[in-house]
Amino acid sequence: MRAETAAAMLTPHARLPAQGDWNILPILRMRPPDSCGLGMFLHGNDRFAHIGGAASFFSALTASTQDGSGAVVMTASNASPFLFKVLRTISDEQGWAGFRQPAWKRLHGLPGVRRFA
Repeated sequence: MRAETAAAMLTPHARLPAQGDWNILPILRMRPPDSCGLGMFLHGNDRFAHIGGAASFFSALTASTQDGSGAVVMTASNASPFLFKVLRTISDEQGWAGFRQPAWKRLHGLPGVRRFA
């Protein structure tokens, strides 16, 4: 991949709307994205991710722009908290920075989160 293409993918092109599926991520103890690049959710300027699937599979990619840490997890099931638990476990074992949602922000600061609490 060319450096210009990678830079374009990681450049914020749109802010995320207040309502969306990403509002559940703090409840799953994961930092939610704050904007979108080209095909990637951006978490500030230090992490990027892509999550999605179809019938009978679900996958997530997450990586750091700072230290190169990251993982791709794919499950043979529909979306479930299990995939996020696997990512949190990898994050803890590898000591990733900026992946987990700080405890004090879990249920505050994101519109729409309180309806899940």
